[in-house]
Amino acid sequence: MGINLSHAYLNQGASLGYSIEKIESLLIESYELIKSGFPPLFSLNHLAKNSDVDFYNLRKVIQRKCTDFKYLYDIHKIPKRSGGFRFIHSPGSQIKRVQRWINECILYNSKPHWRCFSFHPGGSILDCASIHCESKWLIKIDIERFFDSITEKQVYEVFVELGYKPLISFELARICTVNHKKKIKKHYYKKWVMFNTDKGMPYKKDEIKTIGYLPQGAPTSPQLSNLVFKKHDEHIFEVAKKNDLQYTRYADDMTFSTVKKNFSREKAVTFVKELYSYLSKYGFSPNHTKLKIVPPGAHKVVLGLNVNSNTPRLSRVFKNRVENHLRCIEKYGLESHRIHIQFNSIFALIDHIRGLINYALQIDTNYGHKLSHRYLELLRSNGF
Repeated sequence: MGINLSHAYLNQGASLGYSIEKIESLLIESYELIKSGFPPLFSLNHLAKNSDVDFYNLRKVIQRKCTDFKYLYDIHKIPKRSGGFRFIHSPGSQIKRVQRWINECILYNSKPHWRCFSFHPGGSILDCASIHCESKWLIKIDIERFFDSITEKQVYEVFVELGYKPLISFELARICTVNHKKKIKKHYYKKWVMFNTDKGMPYKKDEIKTIGYLPQGAPTSPQLSNLVFKKHDEHIFEVAKKNDLQYTRYADDMTFSTVKKNFSREKAVTFVKELYSYLSKYGFSPNHTKLKIVPPGAHKVVLGLNVNSNTPRLSRVFKNRVENHLRCIEKYGLESHRIHIQFNSIFALIDHIRGLINYALQIDTNYGHKLSHRYLELLRSNGF
């Protein structure tokens, strides 16, 4: 590979104390990353300057010792329809800034598996559901605590595969994850500490052994989840193909369908058992309560869309859900409705309903506009 280096550039580097060999090595590394569509990053200080954040606080984030709220998370809990709560980590202004830089400059240019339809410009709920229209059999599998199941080690491996050196990959992974409050097996800690010691990480053992996970709410988490799961998408796609099944994934929702008349419930159960075994092997837990095997003739819904016909349509269940929110706000007010459905804040509820309406707009524009107009009137009457 030929790289033209100007004498002025080499002389400037030499005047700063760098050897010609070191400068050439860095430039070759830069060239490889730029060729792949990623920005060069040589150190944490380099990342701090690129994203315009404080280096010392960023290093504390990596050490899991930061106390500055701008580099920490505000945690909100949102009730799940199936029961329990989903915890959303809202990053402070500074950690959000560096995560946005990582997302926009690095992750945005990486491609997930072609059967993944979530969190990237080339995918959508409508496209995902369209693949399963007019199917005879439908299988739906949900991965429990999807983001929580993805560790910083897996995130580290993503950055290494993109072309970054081990140290900066480790630091990027730490910035994109949060402390795991759950008890991690001792042998896993030991393996992670030994791994980083072998790689010569300039961090103490007590700073390395805390294994983080992807926080739901960080700008980097959605695309990182896609990239971590990419190899699994490929394996699952191949297994599905052998069973005459179409496969799609939207975040933690995996859907399989077939038009084959000779498919059966027995085949579906065998396939599900094989898939459960595979997911468990790699640390992912299927949500058994959300498993659905839908036979011919039964009503079929994918990601809230009716796929019985040749075009996805909003399901009656989804429409009832949105309209019920609006009826309750009309009757009882926004604050009373928030308390009743146990949302942490009014703004979280407002964003949640707005998300549902935006979803409706993508599928049925006229219906979505009616909901949007009605919702805006309700917000105004409640002082928003």
